[in-house]
Amino acid sequence: ADAHTHRSAVERCGTYQVDVSNSFGTASASATLTVVPPPVVTVQPVGLTVIAGGSATFNVTATGVAPLTFQWRFNGANLPGATGSSLTLNGVQPAQAGNYSVEVRNGGGPAVSATATLTVHFALTITAASGGSVTVQPQQASYAPNTPVTLTVIAEPGFAFAVWAGALGGSANPVTLVMDANK
Repeated sequence: ADAHTHRSAVERCGTYQVDVSNSFGTASASATLTVVPPPVVTVQPVGLTVIAGGSATFNVTATGVAPLTFQWRFNGANLPGATGSSLTLNGVQPAQAGNYSVEVRNGGGPAVSATATLTVHFALTITAASGGSVTVQPQQASYAPNTPVTLTVIAEPGFAFAVWAGALGGSANPVTLVMDANK
């Protein structure tokens, strides 16, 4: 192996010349070799938990020799048209929950970001008419899909529970509902 074989790509950058000769004469040509390193992801996208119907935005920052191109992926598959340094999803639904990453590319090749997980939860809003209150078990700010939630009406003295309205019907007390949508 010659001495040049063990040098790094950056050390091999420069201008090279070749002279070729035969009985008709000599021809010379030169070429410049420039090695472009792949980009580096400097700020990774961050995982998010959003309420169904809301928005989610993932951002990435990368450095490297321009031009840089971006391609966002969902669960490993390219998202058509998602080619910016940020990705915004509006009206998010449970089917969009999963893993998001981005491939950043330049003339030196690709760099793939870390995976950011999107979690989609549901909201539960309770309004009690005057004369009572409702307890919620478990009581959380939001609920993962298919979480069972038990609601219990506590009537104040002199009042009686009548009926559920909204996402529930009937007069069972307590009642358990499954969070499969915002309710």
